[in-house]
Amino acid sequence: MNDILVSGRAIPVKSFVHRSPSLTFNRGLRTETRAVALHWTGGEGGGEQVHRVLRERGLSVQFFVDQEGHIWQYADASARCAHIGLANGYTVGIEIANRANGTPNAKWPREVYEERLHGETFKCSAFYPAQVAAVTELTQTLCKAYGLPYEAPASDTVLSATELRAVRGVLGHFHVSRRKVDPGTLLLREMTLR
Repeated sequence: MNDILVSGRAIPVKSFVHRSPSLTFNRGLRTETRAVALHWTGGEGGGEQVHRVLRERGLSVQFFVDQEGHIWQYADASARCAHIGLANGYTVGIEIANRANGTPNAKWPREVYEERLHGETFKCSAFYPAQVAAVTELTQTLCKAYGLPYEAPASDTVLSATELRAVRGVLGHFHVSRRKVDPGTLLLREMTLR
């Protein structure tokens, strides 16, 4: 399958897309869409495992991108999912497989780099080129479908309530919550959003 569902319409993408009736979230529709929100999973699980863990935690997201750059669609892009707190009402969420903490993993080895957000420095695990390509394509497709600019805030800190009300484009989870650093700024640079 090479399309994603946006408001029930199939929109073609180059990346392979997994959809399964057994791997869905149905939480109703959003009333507006102002941003695409990027996350990392904090683990290296596959599409079924990520769906199960989100469901067990009472969370949900529209899309997941695995290590090979395959897109898993868990809900129509216009569904309201629970992935980013108060911003759930106006965002489409993309989770990306990544341990994130810079620790080695024999099955999915990743380059480790240092990141600085919210005044702290920490180690992160880089994204694979296939993931960056798929997330870039998916994000650009969603921005086009919703008439959003393909751009992220210049700030590497949590946005104020006023800034969040005005945002249109792409957000990192770190823009919304001080407790979060995903997906880090390196991914935004690799996606040419910085």
